[in-house]
Amino acid sequence: MRKLTLLILTFCVCLTSPYDNCKSISLNHIKSTDALAMLKGLGYSIVDYTKDEQSNYIPKVDIFEDFDNLVSGISIIKFPSTESEFLDSGIYDGESTSGLEGMSSYLGGSSMPNIISGNPPEKIMVCFDNGKESDFINLLDFLKNKIDVPASQIMIEALVIEINSDELAELGINLSGQGENYTISTPDKSSDSGTEVISGLSFEYSDAGLTDSDGLLLQSMFNANLEAILNSSSGEILSKPSVMVMDGRQARIQIGQNIPITRTTSSTTYTSEDIEYVPTGIILNIRPRISSTSNEILMQVETIITDPENLSYNEDGILITPIINNRKVETFVRVENNNPFIIGGLISDKKYDSKGGVPIISDIPFLGRFFSNEGKNNLKKEVIIVLTPHIISTENKSFSRVIPQNSHLFDSFGNELFPNSYRLKDDDIFDLSFIKKSEKINEIMINYRTKNASNNEEISELTKNLLDKNILPGEDILVRRMIYEIIEREDYFKYINPEKIIFPSHNEGVQSLLEVLNDYNIFDSEHSKVLVLKFLDDKNSKKPFVRPSFSVDAISTESSFSKEFKQLLYQKNQVNGNAILISKDKHLKRLYETIILKKILKLNPDLRLDINSFKTGLEIIFPSTESLINNELFIDREIAQYYYEINWYYEAFENKFNQQMKPILEGNYNE
Repeated sequence: MRKLTLLILTFCVCLTSPYDNCKSISLNHIKSTDALAMLKGLGYSIVDYTKDEQSNYIPKVDIFEDFDNLVSGISIIKFPSTESEFLDSGIYDGESTSGLEGMSSYLGGSSMPNIISGNPPEKIMVCFDNGKESDFINLLDFLKNKIDVPASQIMIEALVIEINSDELAELGINLSGQGENYTISTPDKSSDSGTEVISGLSFEYSDAGLTDSDGLLLQSMFNANLEAILNSSSGEILSKPSVMVMDGRQARIQIGQNIPITRTTSSTTYTSEDIEYVPTGIILNIRPRISSTSNEILMQVETIITDPENLSYNEDGILITPIINNRKVETFVRVENNNPFIIGGLISDKKYDSKGGVPIISDIPFLGRFFSNEGKNNLKKEVIIVLTPHIISTENKSFSRVIPQNSHLFDSFGNELFPNSYRLKDDDIFDLSFIKKSEKINEIMINYRTKNASNNEEISELTKNLLDKNILPGEDILVRRMIYEIIEREDYFKYINPEKIIFPSHNEGVQSLLEVLNDYNIFDSEHSKVLVLKFLDDKNSKKPFVRPSFSVDAISTESSFSKEFKQLLYQKNQVNGNAILISKDKHLKRLYETIILKKILKLNPDLRLDINSFKTGLEIIFPSTESLINNELFIDREIAQYYYEINWYYEAFENKFNQQMKPILEGNYNE
């Protein structure tokens, strides 16, 4: 009896393990140390770690003097921090004795002495007492929605223009005390040689809308109107880079090259030469910060333009003591969202000798001097940099400035080593805003969240998971229809080999679709016929394994049947499984495209089939043409289902929505 009692007690202890109430939480944006510091300030008990002399971790528990503010029943444990795991290039290693040694280390690779782990880099563990589940949920909600939130991002577009200052007399600059919003007119670009050249440029700026320290509207207006009509030699776009950076972080744009120069070290016994690389070109260092109103951006900008002069080389082709011209501007500026500002006045002055004359005659000794001229000229050029910041809203999932434009250049087809891919364009996305903005849908979602409907056992777990993610049941049907239309526009069906399409027949085993179409004389008959492939869904069978199969039948129809085809397809799919109907070539083509649709879904397992995730710029992998031509393609229940849903996609969406949302629509809440 004692043994039985001991066994029961042991079993109960196993069922009520204290570790069952400990949950590991991954942090996506904030550092765990910062999150723990905030939680500690709110009164949560934090378990941290210190290291002893042998670098072993020792837990350290917080001791609160004010127990009234301590959140009881919940303890938060910090995971021991590990060393950063990164790839060390070696080229910027401070221990390198020379630039050549650093470059050699960079090209030769780096050692990897440390063992890496696969754990998330930032996570904490929360342990709570029994009965404190609601407090844990509140803490989790606070972490995910208040603390661990992503920073806003900014897209910065730069336009680097070089203008010949000798022709600046043709440019008019008007400074006045009036003006409107800061605007820019994009210059026209044209050239016979293929180089982008400016033919017209206009900028305007004002600080309208900004306030001083007393909150008064600034009255001093600045309006710089730069008008230019330049020929092909007057202005040129040197670069047009863009970079995306998070709020408060630094972005760096470097355009140019690293030039090698020699460095000689001499002594009484030896002389050694070293190679050092110096960056030249255009460097932009930018650190933006978004205002609390999200309509202004404070930017710290550093602009450096360097170019070498009077280059001389040794026998090995290495530069010897070049003169490097440097133009640098540092500033703090506040601009409105989507408005550009200009950095100008970066002028270079180069002197050069010029010689000209009449060909051949100018080369004749003594006589040639009368037919030639020599002189010294100055070439002045000014670099103008235009920076335009754009705040990327977290609510806008399809920000137009960070996604590819509607061009097939971003698609990838016909590769031998890489899969075919297609990037979604604006025209590929249905306008389904009427669904998401429906007052009835919003009312349903509010009732689900506020009336404890998530505890209703009549609602399936799949439906609950969708609603928790703000996804409506049936959105996958609409997304599959959008993918299908891409397949249709790309004429991808032409890669299907009809002889390779097979399906499981109920009586004949695996059959060829082409042979069945010929046997029933579907396309060549004097009277219209419809081939019906009905999937047999034997759910009541007591056999452990039921082979999926289709029944095959042909229905004679009238010549005007084309108008009633969709209605018959609808009827055949309402009872006991899905059906495929084929009467004309276009129906067979649609079946081919449905087969390709399933292939695409299989190749893209991470593709989220909901309206919000299916957005412009998303890349979708397409099956290779060889796999469609050479491999057998099997028709199954899913293809029959997709075939029906593609033809009746909106009705299928409504049916699925009403079926899975029935308990909520009928008002069955557990209040």
